Amino acid sequence: MYMKKIILIAVTGFIFFAAFYFFVKGPEKKLLTVWRFLQKDVLYLNDNEVIRGWIWQEDEEIIYGETETQEIFNVTRSDCKKIYRNALFEYLRNLI
Repeated sequence: MYMKKIILIAVTGFIFFAAFYFFVKGPEKKLLTVWRFLQKDVLYLNDNEVIRGWIWQEDEEIIYGETETQEIFNVTRSDCKKIYRNALFEYLRNLI
């Protein structure tokens, strides 16, 4: 129980620090960088590989996106075990 509170306080502190930093240094490009970090998606593949990045487009068979290292990926849906959209927000929602 205490661990959840500590993690929640740490995340809240990070958000306040980030907001202060962006308003002091200029919000344009830095805000986009943090927003991309918060909107990160995670794909768990059947071969136990994990892809962290951003999903651009999904259709019935293929998932297109970009990894954290700016590499483009396309994965068939049958190769995916799980897909978590906005993984950080999902994790925080489970804590609360």
